[in-house]
Amino acid sequence: MHIGILGPIQVTDRSREITPNAAKLRQMLALLALNAGRTVTVNDVLEELWDDAAPRSARTTVHTYVLQLRRKLRAAAVHHGNVTDVKDVLQTCHGGYRLQLEPGQLDTLEFDHQARIGTRSFEAGDYQRAARELQQALQVWRGPALSGMDCGPLLRAEIVKLEAQRFVVLENRLHADLHCGRHQQILAELTGLVERYPMQENFYEMLMLAMYRSGQRLHALQLFRSLRQRLSDEVGLEPNVPTQRLHQAILIDAPELELAESGAAR
Repeated sequence: MHIGILGPIQVTDRSREITPNAAKLRQMLALLALNAGRTVTVNDVLEELWDDAAPRSARTTVHTYVLQLRRKLRAAAVHHGNVTDVKDVLQTCHGGYRLQLEPGQLDTLEFDHQARIGTRSFEAGDYQRAARELQQALQVWRGPALSGMDCGPLLRAEIVKLEAQRFVVLENRLHADLHCGRHQQILAELTGLVERYPMQENFYEMLMLAMYRSGQRLHALQLFRSLRQRLSDEVGLEPNVPTQRLHQAILIDAPELELAESGAAR
């Protein structure tokens, strides 16, 4: 069995999809999966599924959902001749439930593992390897986390954390690409990110540098003016100090803007 959270929720068993159809069943499964190996209390389930408006029968309904999830897991196990007791997978614990998953059964764990590998390479200055490994981590994502699904407060908080982690990995991968001299290759991607996140100055900085190294000095300067105008109009601020320093460096064609020979693209 494999559970996908990084995109629309997806549960597969080998080549067969076994994703629950019922909305609240999906919510409960997602909550259990994101806390794999840890006990999710019944109160947590109630908060996620009904927030502060749980009906009197909610606890009985939660028990029914657990039985339904086990029935679906059991049907998949029988289909493949697996006699493993599904109660070992979806366990009843004191005060709640725990979903036990093996390595490789949950895409968030795959993303975390690959991201840690790429981050270590990035911090060690091995940018060629870091760019490759961080991109592999990003490719685990199939779209926004739990997209197309109604989520309660607990899942919404988890989605915020997941997207923040994705953001950091993306930033590091782009920095690694710039270190490797792939400025032209990432121009279109950075342009799209600036349009999507118009207040994220780090993307502007990377795009300005990529433009400069691609022989688009005037475009880089125009981009800074655009950012400065946007910040002034919308929040009454100036660009941050690193962005202003980059702008000044581009104005004088500072030598440090050139790519070091050791960073040539491969």
